Order: sequence, then structure tokens, then C-alpha cells
Amino acid sequence: MILRYLVVGKFFVCAALLSVCAVVPSSADEIKIDPELNGESQTGREWLDAKFVMRGLASKIVSALPADKAKDAKETDAFLKSPKNRLALARWRFMNAAGADAVVERIQKLDVRRTFFQFLSDEKWLDGYLYTGTPTNADKFLDMLLAIAAKDKKMVNDPTLRKIATATAAEFSRNGWSLDNPARAVKRYRFFAESWRAGKLNAVFDELDYWDMRIVCGWKGDNDFGNEYSMRWARDNVKLTEEGYASAYDIHQLDYRLWNKAGDSVHNPDYYAPFRRHFSTKKGEVNMSAMSLEVGAVCGGISHYGVSGAVSNGVPALTMGEPGHCAFAVRVNGRWRDNNSVSHRRDLHWRLLDGGGWTFIFLTQDLFSDAKKTPDSFRKAALARFFAETGKNRAAASALYSQALAAQPLNYLVWRDACGYAKSQKANRKFWLQTHDKFIAAFAGKYPEVCATGLRTFVYPQLLAETKTDEEKLKLFDACFAAFKSKGPATWDMESFWEAQCAHLSADGKKKFVESGKRAFKGNPDYEKIFSDWASGNSRNKED
Repeated sequence: MILRYLVVGKFFVCAALLSVCAVVPSSADEIKIDPELNGESQTGREWLDAKFVMRGLASKIVSALPADKAKDAKETDAFLKSPKNRLALARWRFMNAAGADAVVERIQKLDVRRTFFQFLSDEKWLDGYLYTGTPTNADKFLDMLLAIAAKDKKMVNDPTLRKIATATAAEFSRNGWSLDNPARAVKRYRFFAESWRAGKLNAVFDELDYWDMRIVCGWKGDNDFGNEYSMRWARDNVKLTEEGYASAYDIHQLDYRLWNKAGDSVHNPDYYAPFRRHFSTKKGEVNMSAMSLEVGAVCGGISHYGVSGAVSNGVPALTMGEPGHCAFAVRVNGRWRDNNSVSHRRDLHWRLLDGGGWTFIFLTQDLFSDAKKTPDSFRKAALARFFAETGKNRAAASALYSQALAAQPLNYLVWRDACGYAKSQKANRKFWLQTHDKFIAAFAGKYPEVCATGLRTFVYPQLLAETKTDEEKLKLFDACFAAFKSKGPATWDMESFWEAQCAHLSADGKKKFVESGKRAFKGNPDYEKIFSDWASGNSRNKED
């Protein structure tokens, strides 16, 4: 019964196509350790002194880019053209994120140190971790990476295996799954490494970069749908084309059941209880995908089944929360498509950027697909952090954040860091006014939801605190009305943004806000009716 949907002809066709397209593992790409890391003794013992290491890296950076020159964008660009400089910066950024003392503690053994030095010797590998999101819990990331390397000696010399290991360790450490025990991350790595070596994954898996490899390898490490047992079943039994995972007809294979066959409600623990032992290993791992197919599920189970089927076969997918509902999305040919959705209000369950709204996944795709502007932006932001945190020059830090945003205006993470730094330096109202205008210019045209989220998160708390009158505030809000020409890649919760803006206005100011919005959106097919309904008290959000 479990395999009832797999006997349909199209599934055999899909499986055959995938078999033909199976990817043969790439040849080894051995990383040679930078002689500078080994030292004359060939042991790298100087790297066992944390303060010495950080002073040495700082000295290399400052000697190549003094603080006064860092304020000049041309000088910064010249610095970053050098692979040696970029590598020194990446090493400093990693050591800073992980904590030099914590790193030194972890590389006491010579064999571990060798793996670590291989990581530090490859710029692309370092960048794949550092510049595909915020390096959260970098010390724990290192624990997991080293644990994976200890179990698979060939990992460090194969580009695809390095990506799998890095993506897995990055996501498992970022989310706090078994921080003190890397075993779960090792098992996830093993699943994808073995599946890839055996040619069992969708051909799209080989096209993934570090950032989108994280979507796949980082799937629900704390969830029964994400355990190795369940994922192996999903890999072998939910075989579809890339498009099939986004098709409501193809992927909705299990029944929607509020009550199981015994009459137990899905809202109590007895729903799956009678069936768990039939779908569990001796170690207690539950094959959640197979059990859901057999017993049934509601929205959460259906969406998790859909995503598990996709990611277990190497296709990027993620679940999304909606009011009282769980939906999911799958990427097909570089474009994200929603599935099992009932609302425009969506909260992404996976995100590299802070914002969780639906259009943030489109921004993430756009941002990390730019292999030139985005890495350049992250490197300049890393330089800004360097000058800020080492006390070398705060004016240089501010200038470098500006350069980083000029290099890639869509880099939401750099906006967050730049605004956080400005807040710590008690930037004046003029700065926040300029930031307000630049932020709108960067996002309002293409990603109005991102613009609204960023303004509420980074800018308004500082700017509106120093903006006293309704008149001044309305000028700021009018700038949004003027800039929001379209809804962006998908509809979004505009009403919540307008509510947040109105919360800063008096009763009279709110009336003027509504009048201004109606004028600005008149004739606009994306905003006019929604704004008018909201202003009259008939917000779409009341439907939930």
C-alpha cells in the first residue's frame, strides 16, 4: 500500500530518466596546504597561540590596506583583487567568528590541524561558508566539519563532498541541532555523500552552490521527516522530476485525514501511536514519510512529505507557515513555486536572511546567484567588521559598509550589519534619513515586502525616534507610497506594514495617511483595492 503511487507509469519514466541523468562523482581536487600555515617546522605550531595568530592576520590586512586608504573604494578594490589578501581576510573573518581561542583548542592534534589547514588554504571553500549567510556558531561548525572529515578522509579533496560537508555543518550548527554532539550532522552528510556517489540524486543536485546546498542538506535536522531512515525511504520511493515536486497532482500522494482509521484525531498523540512501531528501527528512528503515506496527515504532514521527497532527492524545497496552516515551496529551474498554500501571509521555515516573508526567498535566490557583486559586498563588509572590531579605524569601518552596499545594494545581511554598527556609533538623524532613502531605492522597486520589513526593523526604530511631528513622519511614509509601484514577485502582507506606520501617528495623522495612500495608489492594480479595503476596515487579514 505504501508504494501504491509508485506503480503509476509516469513514476517509472521519471525514475528511468533520473537514472540516465545520474551524476558520476567528480575527480579528486586535492587541496595543498598553504606553506605559510605549516611554518618551518611543518607542524603549524605557531597557530596554537591564538593572540599570535590574530595579530599576524591583522598585520597582513593593515599592511596591505591601511585605514586611510580603506576609505577609498579604488584602494579597497585593489586590495581585494589579490587572492592572497582575500584569503588573509577570510581567515581573519573565520577566526573572529569562531573565536581564536576556541579554534586553537580544537586543533591540538596534528591530523585535525591538517584538515583545518586544508580548509584555510582554499579560498572558495572558506567563502562557501563565510559568505553564504551569517557564520553563526562557527566554533560548532568547525566541530562538525572536522567530525565529518574524520569519518570520510576523501571529503577534503572532492569539491562536491566539500560542499555537502560545509552546507551540512553550517546548517546544523546555525540551527543548534546537537551542538555538543556532531553525530547527527555526520549522519546527514553520510546520507547525501553516499546518495550522490551512488548516482541516486536528481541531476539538479550537481548544480547547487554552497548557499542552496544548505537548503537541501540542512533540511529539518530536528524532525522525524529529516532523520536518515525517513530520508532514505523518501529518496527511493518519491522519485519525481524536478517539476514533479512542485506539482500538486504529482506530490500530493497521501490522504488528508483528520482522523486515522482507529478514529483518533490528528490533534492528539494517539493519531500515529498505534502505527509507530511498524515504521521504526530498533534504535527508535521513525520513517515519518512512509507512516504519513500509510496513515494519512493534515497540512503539516502533507507539506513535510512534499519537501522531504524533494530534498531527499537533492531538489531545493522548504516548508512555510501560514495562519493556521503549513504550506511548502519547491524551486524549479531557478524559480520558487508555492504548493499546498491557502494564504498570502507566509513565514519561511528556512531562511538565510532575517526576514521570513515569502518574497525573501526570491531575494535570496537573486542575491546569492550573483557570483560577482555579492561576494564583493560580503568581503567589503568583512573589512568593515575588521576595522570596527580591531579598533584600527571606525571611520574606515563606516566607509567600507557604504562600499559594501554600493557593491551589492540587495545584500540584506550587510544592511543589517551596517545599520547595527551605525546604531552602536549613535549615528545622527541625517544618517538615518540618508539610509532611509537608500534602502527604499535598493528594494522598493523589485522587493517591496523586503523594503517594508527592513524599514520596520533597521531604520524606523532609529529614525522615527528622532522624528517628532506627524508632518515629518508622513513625508517618510509618502516616500513608500511613491516607490511601491508593484507588489513585487508575489503578493504580501501590505496591511501589517501600513498598520505599523500608522502606529506612529496621531488620529489626525492617520486620516492624512489614508488620504495620501489613496491618492498614491489610485489606478494601481496591485495596491489600490487592497489599500482601500484596509482603510475601510476590510483587511484581507480578517479572513484568516
